[in-house]
Amino acid sequence: MRPLLLALVAATMTLAACGGDDSAKTTPTPAASTDLSAIKTYLLDHTQRLSRDVATMKDGAQQYHDLAEQSSFDTRKLLADHRPEVARLLRTSYRSLKAGLETSDLPDPAWRTSSAARPSA
Repeated sequence: MRPLLLALVAATMTLAACGGDDSAKTTPTPAASTDLSAIKTYLLDHTQRLSRDVATMKDGAQQYHDLAEQSSFDTRKLLADHRPEVARLLRTSYRSLKAGLETSDLPDPAWRTSSAARPSA
């Protein structure tokens, strides 16, 4: 019985010694010398360009909607009455979209290389 008791005490002491001090948990922090200014600059510049492109497209969409509304949303009447304006709005919108995609990190969509889907410049 005595050898069993000694084995249990030894096992208990071994397990107790394996435990750590949980009261001193720390979270690793980045090194103070890490310079993230280049990333910040890139993100701010990229966001400004995207915001500008979106604003241009939104403005063009509103102008197109206004022209369509004047034509009672009749495409034939819209093009008969406002073809030059519609063409200008579509070109401007396409250029803004293209500029935004060229600066993005997204893969090239197939339609960007297709001349069939591209309005004339």
